[in-house]
Amino acid sequence: MRKKGSVFILSDSRNRDLLRAYNEQVKKQLRLYGRVTKTGLIERTVSSPASRFWVSSERACVIIYRLEKGESIGYMKRNKLRFYMELYKAFCLYREQHPEITCVKHLVEIVVMQPAPCFPITPRVARNIIEKMRRKCQQEKINRLNGK
Repeated sequence: MRKKGSVFILSDSRNRDLLRAYNEQVKKQLRLYGRVTKTGLIERTVSSPASRFWVSSERACVIIYRLEKGESIGYMKRNKLRFYMELYKAFCLYREQHPEITCVKHLVEIVVMQPAPCFPITPRVARNIIEKMRRKCQQEKINRLNGK
């Protein structure tokens, strides 16, 4: 759980990646069906691969330490739980392949930069982010056309 007032410094990059995944899902629907239906579009976007594990290395270390100690993280929502379990699998695989690296923090910093199987957010949050990003893009386009 995030602390009150904490800020995710990678949010702009994550939001652009989420918008990229959304646009890919829209294009895929257009190719397959010739039209876009909103039903399930956001869910498929959130479940689609992300360019990296969108989590800070500090937070990832906390979760990995918990999993190493055998603590449960079952209190998390489905997408976030899947996301962190995939992160832990990638961590274990990388640690096994590189036994010379003993520093967990260093391993985690490498692993979080690898592609992730999904985004760690709910479809509702993703919908809000996508709408906000689309409005921002539209406003920037209007400003460019007006010469501002």
